[in-house]
Amino acid sequence: MNRRNVLAGLGGIVAGGGALLGTGAFSTVSADRTVTVSTADDDSGSALVGFSPTSSYASVSSGTLQLDLSNVNLDATVTLTGVFDIVNNHSAQIALNSPWTVSANGISVTLTPGSSTVASGSSTAVDVEIVTDGAASGASLNQTVTIDVTA
Repeated sequence: MNRRNVLAGLGGIVAGGGALLGTGAFSTVSADRTVTVSTADDDSGSALVGFSPTSSYASVSSGTLQLDLSNVNLDATVTLTGVFDIVNNHSAQIALNSPWTVSANGISVTLTPGSSTVASGSSTAVDVEIVTDGAASGASLNQTVTIDVTA
């Protein structure tokens, strides 16, 4: 037997043994860790993403931003600029995945920020567009809008 054949044979035994017995790695770990979460009102200045009313159409009630867009004309498109600000209190830039739209009863409301990103410590104004084409007189919309933000 020559040296090459011996080395090839030993290499095959080691590789085969490793495949047969495994590598010693693991596939599952379970570990307990502590998680602490605290919440803050939208306009408190300490929430990571704050919402600050900047017009008579926006207010903060029970800690959350509320919009009151009453008495909008029928069969119209109404645009309100700078209704509220989105404030970045986070330590990094945030991305605003927008626009955000809700609709019901022939009424559509779209929220559009002035910028798609907000630097740490900065804010951007949000415009609101209300479209009432096809809405009946007295129609209303009372829905929750999800504002999607990525850090």
